[in-house]
Amino acid sequence: MASYLKSVFTYFLFALLVLNFESASAQKGGFHQGYIVTLDNDTIKGFVKNLNSFPYRILTNIKFKSSNKAKVWTYEPSQLKSYKIINDLYESRRLNSIPIFVRLVASGNVNLYEITTSGMYNNPTGGSYMRKSTSHYLKRKDEDNLFKIAGPHFKERLCNYFNDAPSICQKIMNGEYRKKNVSQIVAEYNSVDSTDRTNTLGISHVYSKGFSFGVKGGANLSRLVYRHQPVGLIGLGDNYEFGTHFGVFFHNRLSDKFSLIPEIQYISKRSNLNGVEIPLIISYSIEDRFNIEAGPNFQLLFRSTAKKINAIEDINNVPADYGLNVGLRIKFSDRLSLSCRYYHGLRDIFAWYDNGGLRLSTSGYDRNIQISTYFNITKSR
Repeated sequence: MASYLKSVFTYFLFALLVLNFESASAQKGGFHQGYIVTLDNDTIKGFVKNLNSFPYRILTNIKFKSSNKAKVWTYEPSQLKSYKIINDLYESRRLNSIPIFVRLVASGNVNLYEITTSGMYNNPTGGSYMRKSTSHYLKRKDEDNLFKIAGPHFKERLCNYFNDAPSICQKIMNGEYRKKNVSQIVAEYNSVDSTDRTNTLGISHVYSKGFSFGVKGGANLSRLVYRHQPVGLIGLGDNYEFGTHFGVFFHNRLSDKFSLIPEIQYISKRSNLNGVEIPLIISYSIEDRFNIEAGPNFQLLFRSTAKKINAIEDINNVPADYGLNVGLRIKFSDRLSLSCRYYHGLRDIFAWYDNGGLRLSTSGYDRNIQISTYFNITKSR
């Protein structure tokens, strides 16, 4: 009996050594123990490789072999349902309709996935270095594509995604939940029974509309650019003058990148050029804090006074002006932002006249630089 047990122990020890040797040999080539799940739901155990050691890079298509000496097969995300390597499970999902392998971080009513990418970058001091970046994504069972968490309007987009959980939406909007808390957000959402969630006209429903409004104000520098100015009048009246403006704005989010922002503001540009402006701004979000803005601008000129310059008067010639705006906005918080905008007038609104009322061969166009502070009364931006 003792001899039999000794033989069994020896055989078991030998088999264990063989398996460890095979596993160690496989790991030398970047392979680790795991399995793949085929499109037919067949699970095949073996060794998986999803990283290249040198040069270091994360593989888009994985490599698999059933044993240390078996043939190496390459699988694209469209050819497998999932694979596991060591303790990490990767599933084949669609990102922008393209199949891709993503690591499963948490599962439930909403799954949390992670995608890690790598790249080589030049070092300013010489040489190069490798940098990895990680992005997180969400997916419900009935959704085809992954939902990227990071991006423009993070709070509003994530609140819209969890619009059936007002308590979670409230924590997102007031800053209690941030991007780094995504695992906690998903865990809380998955812990609540679906019958306890609501999709009524709660706070999340309001935020999901993407509409907000607020007030704005600031300073501006204005000048008139004259064309065909008589030699004796060159340089007169074309200096910058300080002014102010204040008004209201309405922010309508059209997509993750684009927003429409109508505004109404009173503006004092020069001693003889004041009015009400109606800019219609299209805003493009570069990332969560920076926006490029452009659009038409209409101005009603309702106040004009004569200005004496060497016995020549520049007099308002038309009741309205129009032109183009272009600028940059920096977002400091959900409520506060700062914009710098340039206005290029397209209509001839001023002219030089002599004392007899005869118009000289000149045309005056408005140019304006505005720096504005925006305060959002609602927090849905």
